[in-house]
Amino acid sequence: MKGDMAGGAAVCGAVLALAENRVPVNVTAVIPAVENRISPASFLPDDVIGSMSGKTIEVGNTDAEGRLILADGLTWAAREEKCTRLVDAATLTGAIWAMLGYVTAGVMASDDGWYGRLEAAAALLKRLQKAGIRAKMDDSDQSMGWKAAQYEMKGVPLRVEIGPKDMEKGQCCICRRDSGEKRFVPLDQLEDDVRWLLDDVHKSLYARAKKNLEDHTRVCLTVEEVKQFMEAEGGFAKTMWCGELDCELAMKEKAGVTSRCMPLEQEHVADVCVCCGKPAKHSILWGVAY
Repeated sequence: MKGDMAGGAAVCGAVLALAENRVPVNVTAVIPAVENRISPASFLPDDVIGSMSGKTIEVGNTDAEGRLILADGLTWAAREEKCTRLVDAATLTGAIWAMLGYVTAGVMASDDGWYGRLEAAAALLKRLQKAGIRAKMDDSDQSMGWKAAQYEMKGVPLRVEIGPKDMEKGQCCICRRDSGEKRFVPLDQLEDDVRWLLDDVHKSLYARAKKNLEDHTRVCLTVEEVKQFMEAEGGFAKTMWCGELDCELAMKEKAGVTSRCMPLEQEHVADVCVCCGKPAKHSILWGVAY
């Protein structure tokens, strides 16, 4: 009988895990509990009792208290808490053990379509994680538009979507954050396509960032050129530098810029320092520090 509380314990553990991991979902936990001691008020076989839903129940055996409070717990969750998706984590019957053994849990759902999509998405998640790809599943009741915007803001590079029609066709839809492109991928090619797309997104973002850097970097030969470029356009000014701290401080005072880095691949753009006119030792990038 001690195992009868396992369902409630699983719910407590699930809610604790959601809270500790700061999962952005709204979850309500309902854990009905009841005493199971012998007393003069105990129900007997053939008793007919009422339930919270308004339905009457005929007691078939005296080991049914778990099922009775489960019925009231589900009614409470739907009626009082306004829950839209109910997941029952009860440990009720030896019939499940006989059918599935002691490791696998049985799942009953009143909406087979919703549970089928949830199960399919969970299977995809498990495959991706097994392939070494970091992934998570959002099975909240938020709209698709909200979910898409939420994970775009977080910078998630790929979004995998699956719905009833996709399940019928044996495919899923993958959306890229960098371009918004969507492509339909056969489920048996999921891992390979996700790896390729992640690599391609990386290359695309790098190429875009590199082009942006190059478009906003200008070679300047005088302090006045640096100052005018920063005031008119902004970006990085590439000059030669003698390596002296006095010149670095003078650039901040005269042009309002500070040294940002000395590129590993040095480029000879002039013979003398942009500030003092002495022989230059390094090429350097200047910029405004915000």
